[in-house]
Amino acid sequence: MYEVHHVVKKKRVGSHGFFSLKLDKEKAYDRVEWGYLKNIMITMGFPVKLVYLIMDFITSVSYSVLVNGERSRHIIPSRGLRQGYPLSLYLFILCTEGLIALINAAVARGEWNGVRIGRSGPMVSHMLFAYDSLLFARASVDQCGVIKQVLHHYEQELGQRVNYAKSAISLNPNVGSEVRQEICRVLDVDEVAGHDKYLGLPTFARKSKLKFFSSITGRVKSKVEGWLRLPKEEGGLGLRSLVNMNSALLTKQAWRLVEDPESTLVKAYKVRYFPDTNSWDAMIGCSPSFTWRSILQSREVLRRGCRWILGDGNTIRIWQDTWVQGDSVEKLISPAPLGFEHARVVVLIGIEGKR
Repeated sequence: MYEVHHVVKKKRVGSHGFFSLKLDKEKAYDRVEWGYLKNIMITMGFPVKLVYLIMDFITSVSYSVLVNGERSRHIIPSRGLRQGYPLSLYLFILCTEGLIALINAAVARGEWNGVRIGRSGPMVSHMLFAYDSLLFARASVDQCGVIKQVLHHYEQELGQRVNYAKSAISLNPNVGSEVRQEICRVLDVDEVAGHDKYLGLPTFARKSKLKFFSSITGRVKSKVEGWLRLPKEEGGLGLRSLVNMNSALLTKQAWRLVEDPESTLVKAYKVRYFPDTNSWDAMIGCSPSFTWRSILQSREVLRRGCRWILGDGNTIRIWQDTWVQGDSVEKLISPAPLGFEHARVVVLIGIEGKR
């Protein structure tokens, strides 16, 4: 999410601009059509018995209200999901699969162009999570019309309603003023410099990180003030250090670059920051985002705890990589001899595989 917003806000050249549209949905749970939810589950291959079991839980609910202290007759709803019901969030996420299908169809027809992090990187057209929805597209009136049609179709099928008064659009700097006004008119939304938050976090990191995240850290500190990080056995509350937790989560993201090179996340980073090398040797690059800087810092934690396991030795560099216990050979023994700076471990292995 940060990478896409970084591209949208930083792009200043080219004939096409882009925008991000944050949608606000009205009473999301209360408007879910039961028939639509049932069809979605069947289409996705849910077992028929499971579908009917879930629908029984949903449709068997009834409500009653107190009027002047007296309970009214039971009200039998005809749509909606129960608040607080453990499955409600997951069922609502299933409902968004319909919107995803409509968006993907428009993208496949070439009517909707998402944002590419790099020239050959994956195209990102949407990010959906329960109530929060972000749409990305080229800044043109035609594509805004397509988005409007997709949302209208989604509203009719699911029964959802987009609150355009609370929705907002953010365009990058190279979009002309006349186009901006026309886009806002077609989508019926207000323009903002940048979306404040997505899933509770800021969407775009500015230069002053301390000031930018101060509202979050201040809110967290006010809630945990007086709580102790001591283990419960020692009388504390067992809370973990936020600094250490953040470092651990960032290191996990850095490991994903190594462990899952075919994921969309890794492909996006690769095409932008290390197209000709791997994540271990990637440099910070030109105009890096805040998330990429953070991941590179956490990568050093991985370097201290990772070591190559020898196989045929074709991919391990003798002097630069860590494949013996401790540090790299270059730091343990001596600098690489002239002409052998990039030699692989395979040259140290005998013909019969003896080391």
